Amino acid sequence: VNEIEKKYKELYNLYKEDNFKETVVKINEILPSIQNSKLIPKFELLKAYAIGKYDKKEEYKKAMQFVAVNYGNTEEGKKAKDIVNQLSK
Repeated sequence: VNEIEKKYKELYNLYKEDNFKETVVKINEILPSIQNSKLIPKFELLKAYAIGKYDKKEEYKKAMQFVAVNYGNTEEGKKAKDIVNQLSK
């Protein structure tokens, strides 16, 4: 898990440095290799946030809905649901 946590921190820092597209690309690259990780919802939520920074509102909403539907029982899923509700107003 430590290796995956480290990778998440790297990608989060990339996001904080406004490298949104690169963040999404790198998350898409790492997801297949961490299929059993508890951190997948975190990666997916970060990806959705990054999409929201450079893509259309509709794409952002779709990305958040994906997290809300697939990880609804997690904290990340609940956050995503709240964001989807905000975007739907």
